[in-house]
Amino acid sequence: MLETAQTDCTKTYCVSILAVLGMLHVILDRAREAKREGREYGGSFMIFGEADIEQEDVENTLRVKVEMMTNYKYSLDDINKKDQQKEQIENQKFKEQKSQNLKQIVDLKQQIKSQEETNAEKITENEQKKQKPEIQKDKEIQKEKEIQKEKEKALQEQYSIQNITTDAHADDFHGKVSRTVVVLDKSRTGGIALVDLDEEVPLNINYKQMIHIRGVVLAFPDVTLYSNGVQIWKRPADQDKIQEQQQQQQQSQSSSTSKLTSPAQTQESKKWLNVCVQLDMTTEQRIAKFFLGQNMSEDVGVGIKKLPKDIKVVVMSSGRLRAFKAFNTQLVGDAITSLVPWLNQND
Repeated sequence: MLETAQTDCTKTYCVSILAVLGMLHVILDRAREAKREGREYGGSFMIFGEADIEQEDVENTLRVKVEMMTNYKYSLDDINKKDQQKEQIENQKFKEQKSQNLKQIVDLKQQIKSQEETNAEKITENEQKKQKPEIQKDKEIQKEKEIQKEKEKALQEQYSIQNITTDAHADDFHGKVSRTVVVLDKSRTGGIALVDLDEEVPLNINYKQMIHIRGVVLAFPDVTLYSNGVQIWKRPADQDKIQEQQQQQQQSQSSSTSKLTSPAQTQESKKWLNVCVQLDMTTEQRIAKFFLGQNMSEDVGVGIKKLPKDIKVVVMSSGRLRAFKAFNTQLVGDAITSLVPWLNQND
């Protein structure tokens, strides 16, 4: 009846009848809905309640925002709690595995020491006096080499026990400059690899399997670059000390930086290592270069050229890691001039 009325007078009359019948709240709801849609309902006199409509809209919007923020807070707290629980479980497993590995190394050292003592007892005092100093020195050097080999063997056995999880990223790298950055725990075993797109990489591998992947692997924590299982570059053992000295010098020169850097932040930066691989697929050379440090401050001395046209990046770690990707980035690493060609599986 109200919707078919033509004049304000008729509409007013209709509204009065409906109000007497207890239908006023229905009319008000429809009038407010019409107001939101930019039209009239029930005559021009029904413009009252505009402030109520705006207040209602504000309250509805505020209520929705509060509900969204509450749900987001609960979701974020739940995610953080699960991450903390997962990290605690992983750290406990890592500590147990590390303790077991250290025990094996101690036992091996004890065996080496016992063998050395047995060998020394077999040499009589007279024979030791007759030996020339040069011969004695050569034997000592040889023994030192044997001990070092046994230590390296024990370290390799330790790495073979750890379980490394792999994650392959098969993106479209054609004609692009891209970067893949991985944040690794320095105390864990892991790495970043480049393999042919069709190469199958198991989800779980050990250290020996990782460095023998068919492709190129930058392995950690010893920071060594392998091509089809062959070492082509290794980071100097004293590089960490050199970097720490440089950082200390920079902090001492900049008082503002030293004030802003807390001990907790310094400790956190020592725990994690940023590793980046840059792929330049814009030319026929198809070059890969590796970098270390939060700002790609350290170059890996050898790059790879003649990469396959179809390639994927594999990130690996025995603990937690974070990976980031960026495309169409600026080329860096002009200082890396030594480029080794990619070796095919049959080469």
